[in-house]
This record gives sequence, structure tokens and C-alpha cells, in this order.
Amino acid sequence: MHTGAAAKSKYKLQTIRDNVALLTPEVLDEINRFVVNAGHNLVKKNSEANLNGRCDSFVVETNVHYPTDINLLLDAIRKVIQSMAQVCFTYAAYVEVVESFVFRAKDTVLQLSQQGCSAVITLLVIDGYIQHAERQIDQVRRRVLNDEVIPHDEKVFSIFEQHTEWICKGKAGVPQELGLKVCVLEDQYGFLLHHRVMEKQSDEQVAFAMVIESKKRFADLGSCSFYSPANRQKLADVLDKVVLPKKGKLSLKEKEIECSEEFIQARHHHSAIESAINAVENHGLDRCLDKGIDGFKRYVALAIVARNLQMLGHIIQQKKLERLKKRRLALAA
Repeated sequence: MHTGAAAKSKYKLQTIRDNVALLTPEVLDEINRFVVNAGHNLVKKNSEANLNGRCDSFVVETNVHYPTDINLLLDAIRKVIQSMAQVCFTYAAYVEVVESFVFRAKDTVLQLSQQGCSAVITLLVIDGYIQHAERQIDQVRRRVLNDEVIPHDEKVFSIFEQHTEWICKGKAGVPQELGLKVCVLEDQYGFLLHHRVMEKQSDEQVAFAMVIESKKRFADLGSCSFYSPANRQKLADVLDKVVLPKKGKLSLKEKEIECSEEFIQARHHHSAIESAINAVENHGLDRCLDKGIDGFKRYVALAIVARNLQMLGHIIQQKKLERLKKRRLALAA
């Protein structure tokens, strides 16, 4: 426990925020490895015992409202007007041109550039909002007036958090979620060994990479279970045991594999990862309140470290309770 002046130091909230913002996913990954290794030293009875992993993904929502053509257009034009008002504060002669929205705003940006406006970055931001507005105008016209179907890859679901994806995972009562999928790999002790923020990726696309990256961090990872069997052979080459339940009709060999006692036990073991996912969601990772894709990745990495610290603290607490119990029994004897 710290004593003296350092222990009494107080920091402003903004100072704390600025320092947390300096943490990168890479730094947090190093911290996470240190925490997990400390936990393994406490719980592993045999230092050479393999880790048994289970891997799954879930959605971390971005902090956005439900997107419609109209409210996205409103967001874009609102930001154009607000940003132009800030720039034009020192260029009062151009205030009136904002009233015609996009057309006049583009004209204003051009004129301010010609006048040598020093707020170049602000002008670039405004130009970005103008492009958002023009895209939404085009899509409203095509969808509503021309009865076109807008291709999914042309759609943007937030002009502020542009990494937001429209995700349908088939959860009961949840037709879609707005955010990004996060894949996590947990071991049999409840520690999250590794995670990955999935940008426009499926579980099948990240399964092999998750195992390879996890084994680089924890070489004793010997087996892992998934619900994405597309990489069965590749995963079998790097793991001693792979548990990949297959959907649909099974061949005789596949039936034999999936009916084995070892496979069934591992599959039941896999469902425990839902508990870890629920835990990180209930402790703040259901929705990311940070901004931008870098902020999103940092927010997720912080949550993973926090979950493992919680697990480590629980293990230490339980061991202390066990020691106290044994001491009381010894005194009673």
C-alpha cells in the first residue's frame, strides 16, 4: 500500500481519460498475458499441463442510434451546419451561405480555401459530412423515389462511428445488432487468453488466426472447441484436439467422432464460454462508449484485462478463504 504524498494525490477526470487513451491494444495485450500467467501459476497443478480452449464470438455494440435514411441525412446536414458556423465565426461574411445546406456549404468551403482559411482540418471534416449528406440524398432518392434496393455494402450505419456493422446473429428476440463482433478464446480456468475485433469478418475467417495467435502467447494451448468447422484440417495441424460440431447431415466418420465421449465432454465444456461472454457484457462490454475504431479496440482490450483481473482476484480470495478454513479446523482439532 502506498503511503505519503503519492497516496493522497488526486487527478482530474480528464487527466485520467488522457492517460487511459495512451494505452494501446498492444500494451494491453502484454498486460493481459502477465495477468493470465499469474493466474495459471496459482491454478495449474502441473506446470506442463495443456490448456484447453473454447472460442466464440459476440457483438459489442457501438454507441449509435438506430439508422434510417432520414436520420442519417439529418446527422450529416446538422454537422455540416454546426461545423460551418464554427468556421464562419471569424468569417462572418460567409454565414448566410450556410442556409442552403450542402450546395452552399461546398461553395463556402471553396471560398474559405481561396481566402487562405487556416482551419484546413476543419474544412476537411466539413467536406466529409457533405459527402455523407450527398450519399444519403442519393440513397433516399434511389430507394424511395426509384424503388431501388440499396446494396448492403453501400450502406453506412453511422456517420460518427463508421466502423459500425449491421449484424444478425440469430439471437432470440434480437433481430439485429449495431456494432462489431469480437472473438474471444477462453481456457478451462476461465481466463481469456486472446481476443480479436472482427471487422467485416466471419467466425470461420478468424478461427485459425485466433488459435495461431493464442499459441504464440500461450504455447501450452493443446485443444480448442469452436462452432465454425470450416478450418477443421488447418486447426488439426496445430492442435492436439479440435472440437468442431458440424451443422447438417453427418457422414459415418463424422458421427463416430461427434458421438465419442471425449468429443461430447469437450462440447459441453464449450458452452461455458457463454458465461465469460455474459460476464464481460454485464461489466460494460455490451456497448462501447469510446469513439472511433481505435477507441473501440482499446475499450475491448481494457475489458478483457479487467475480466482476467477479476478472475485472478477471485482465485486469490478463494485460496485465502481455504487457508483460513484449514487454520480454523486445525485449531478446533
